[in-house]
Amino acid sequence: MSPYIIMTDAALNIDLSVIDRNDIHVIPMFVSVADREFSISLDTPREDIDAYYKLLVDHPAYTTQISLGIYEAYFEKFVEEGQDILYLSMSGELSATFVQSKLAAEHVVKDHPGAKILCLDSKTCTSGGTHMAKRAIDNLKQGMSIEENLRDLEAFRSKVTLYGYITSLDHLKRSGRLSGAQALFGSALNIRPILHINEKGELILQHKVRGTKQAIKYIVDHINDEIDASETVCYINHGDDLNSAKKVKQQLLKKTPLEEIYIDTTSPIISAHIGQGAISATFIAK
Repeated sequence: MSPYIIMTDAALNIDLSVIDRNDIHVIPMFVSVADREFSISLDTPREDIDAYYKLLVDHPAYTTQISLGIYEAYFEKFVEEGQDILYLSMSGELSATFVQSKLAAEHVVKDHPGAKILCLDSKTCTSGGTHMAKRAIDNLKQGMSIEENLRDLEAFRSKVTLYGYITSLDHLKRSGRLSGAQALFGSALNIRPILHINEKGELILQHKVRGTKQAIKYIVDHINDEIDASETVCYINHGDDLNSAKKVKQQLLKKTPLEEIYIDTTSPIISAHIGQGAISATFIAK
């Protein structure tokens, strides 16, 4: 079996409390807010993340796609070292990264006959990336070939399930994703839109509730109804709202079969589009 590595990009959250930094390679991405640009990767300093979120309160943020040339440069580096690549992208319904990575892989393989670069659309985002990356790394360590790993992940991704809620309606208004009237109406009623990623990898507005307490209850109830009881791990991501994330964790431990729940900050690449304060939880469904 040829040696291969697991690679992804900064749009998928990788929780380093459960994944060894040396087991995965992450392509950095960039986000701009209030005329300041941040490079987002596993090595981004905590103070940069905090500074980004502080600016996000009053300013819209903008991300840039990974260019074809950057993909090719990262892929070539490992191929020239004799390693194949299994690349995991965030949902292709939410970003062009999957399409770009596949095109770059074709170019690099054409110039390096015999090399393998397999790209997988994870059909998830935020902490769903940790589920997918950990599975890929475990499969690699257990001796699966790159092709076997890809097939396993293609089956596994349909079970990785995400629910979340948005609090920053003003941010959606500023970014052009919500009208001013809708934002004013939602804020006045303390509305919390509930988000879900469907089987196609699309991020959909599934429901609306009033207040954070009801949003947390909705997420916890749906996880309890849908979880595979043999899969007791959940990952929570928060947009600079650790207290709410802890409340979600507390309720999940109390009302579901979950035993291990990890909390991490949402990648700025994602929060640029959903605003500060958003919460998401991913788990393995039946």
